Amino acid sequence: MTLYFKSAALALAVAAAASAAQSADLNNPGVDFANVDRWTGAYAGGHIGTGSSNQKGSKNKINGGVQVGYNQQFGDFVVGGEIEAARAGGLQYKVGKGGILQQTWSGTARAKAGYAMDNVLLYGTLGVTAARFEGKGAVTSGDRWHKGWSYGAGAEMAFTESISGKVEYTQTRFNGVGSTIGGVKGSDNLVNHAIKTGLNFRF
Repeated sequence: MTLYFKSAALALAVAAAASAAQSADLNNPGVDFANVDRWTGAYAGGHIGTGSSNQKGSKNKINGGVQVGYNQQFGDFVVGGEIEAARAGGLQYKVGKGGILQQTWSGTARAKAGYAMDNVLLYGTLGVTAARFEGKGAVTSGDRWHKGWSYGAGAEMAFTESISGKVEYTQTRFNGVGSTIGGVKGSDNLVNHAIKTGLNFRF
C-alpha cells in the first residue's frame, strides 16, 4: 500500500505546482497558450519516484534518472520517442533458495502516443529496457545486464511554453534472468512496478 500512498503524494505535488504555474501564466500577457503547438519538439529532463517488484513483501525503493525525447503533434494527437537512463536504488528480487538479484542501473528506449487537451497530454508508452543485476545472498554468478520490455501510461502538464511536469506509471518485465546458487543454474521471470514524477524542458 505504501507505493500507492507515495504515488498519490507525487500526483498532488505535480498538480499543486501546475496550478501555481498556470495562475502565474494567466497573469502574463506574453504567454498565449491558445496559439502554441506546445508538444512538438525536443525535450530533456529528470525524474524521481518509487518502485517495487511484484513479489510478496517487496520493499519500495527510490528511483531516479534523466530522459531525452522528441514529440510531434498532429492536431490533438501526439506521437514521439524517448530514451531514459535510471538508477533503481537497490530494487531486489528473491530467486532460488536464499538468493537475491539486485537491480541497479537501467536504460530504456520507448515509443509514446497520446492525446493532447490544450496544455495536458495523456499518453501511453511501450519500449525495450536493459538493466544491470547484481548477485546477493546465496547467488554466486557474476553481475550481468539483461534485456526486458516495459509499458505504461502517464499525464503531462505544460506549466509554460518550455516547461512541463509529468506523473507516470510503468511496468517492466525481464524474462529468463539467469543466476547460479550452490552451483545450480536457474532462471526467473522478474517484474517491477514504478511510479515517478518529473520535469521536462523543451527546446
